[in-house]
Amino acid sequence: MSRQLGIILPTNNPDNFFNLLAPTLKHIRAIGQESAFLINFQPPWNMEDMREAIRMIQMVGFYTKYTYTKGWDKPIKITEMREVCARLDSGCDFYLFIDDDFKLSPGTKKFPYNSGQRYAQSLDYLNRHPRCGAINTKSFLGGHQWGLKIAPSPNKMDDMYATNRGLFLRNMRDYDFTLSPLSMHDLRGDLEESATVFSRIELGFYTAKQMNNPTIHLTGKLSKYDNDPLNMHNFRVINENVRKWIRERYNDPEWEYEQKRLPAKLWDLYLSNGGPDITNPKFAVEY
Repeated sequence: MSRQLGIILPTNNPDNFFNLLAPTLKHIRAIGQESAFLINFQPPWNMEDMREAIRMIQMVGFYTKYTYTKGWDKPIKITEMREVCARLDSGCDFYLFIDDDFKLSPGTKKFPYNSGQRYAQSLDYLNRHPRCGAINTKSFLGGHQWGLKIAPSPNKMDDMYATNRGLFLRNMRDYDFTLSPLSMHDLRGDLEESATVFSRIELGFYTAKQMNNPTIHLTGKLSKYDNDPLNMHNFRVINENVRKWIRERYNDPEWEYEQKRLPAKLWDLYLSNGGPDITNPKFAVEY
């Protein structure tokens, strides 16, 4: 039986999983009953470690499905890697991108909600608003005035879309894809989260934002990959793959991720496909 939420986890780092993610899984117990971990294990994971990882996840109350693939060709096709996870349960209503370097959190003094409670609020929002295609969950930085609400990003949904503290996506099965359009599956390298979100906006689905999510994501500086042409974070790899796909699909040859804006043609596609008026106060929910 499919769960409401599929938690997408491709992992090639058992040390991260056992030292960072696994000890903090208790902080998302709130979404255990309606969620399944969909895992793509890759080397250097071995069978003993995989069994232990599955045991630890199930002890918290989560259903699990997994697959093992030998090393992916580099630079990796991260979109296809996530699709491998999603195909383990294509019947989920929603998916959540996380990484094995997540540390889930019990919350803070000011916002005493743990990671699971905040994720549960995102699920509640998605169920309330069927035209919401994605929720971008972000940290405390810049979130003081935003508080605990979930709402569309102002100014035509301009934002930087990434895994951040977890990226929620609606299953687009009614539009013949689950996570991403087929034309993305062979793309190599990073930035796939932006393209995946844009593929929903173009169909008239709006995006919402949740600030002050206490999950910690231990990302490093991407500039260290500038001289590694086989790394998914390498600028040239991104430029020749996902960035090129976005620029061509939305007729915006100057688009850059760092500009924090939608590609030029995307807003028009959103409106022409029945995208709702995101200034309507009903789309802002206080939690």
